[in-house]
Amino acid sequence: MSEEVWGTLPARVCEETDQHVLSDALLPAVLVLVRHGMPLHDAQLAVHARYERLGDRVARRPEPPLDIETLAVRAAEASGQVVEIAAAWDGDTVHDWFVDLVAVTRDPPGRAPLTTITWSAAERRLGGDRGRRHPAAVLAERLGGELAARIGVPFRFDHPDDPGGDLPAVQPPKTR
Repeated sequence: MSEEVWGTLPARVCEETDQHVLSDALLPAVLVLVRHGMPLHDAQLAVHARYERLGDRVARRPEPPLDIETLAVRAAEASGQVVEIAAAWDGDTVHDWFVDLVAVTRDPPGRAPLTTITWSAAERRLGGDRGRRHPAAVLAERLGGELAARIGVPFRFDHPDDPGGDLPAVQPPKTR
């Protein structure tokens, strides 16, 4: 979005948008502009431009941990015995597809979240060492496999090259 267009917005809309951007609240910033009547795609571009313009002033949220030591501590803190480390795809409109690493437990059965691996975080961590695969999948396999080996449990990632593979199949509508 050009500075000229930004300058035509009401001051309160600009201020509210920038407050959200400065606190690294991307979706609320986009919503301010959408509620003002801006099309979603344009609002996303505008907020991206504000992130770039405000740069170092943005109080970035820390990224989820991507080191084995922290992940091992989180797994040890899970309630219940860890029987498996698992990776599963998830996604949203901000990060696109990403991978969640979890510790699968029994007694009680459950899933303890360990970390989330986004495309951008994986790219930074891998530095291009991934071939043609999704970087989050590559890093999830590396971290998940290493963590599982470290704590002596299996690692599972059912659909590493198919982000939609973890999603439940859409059921056809029932006919009367």
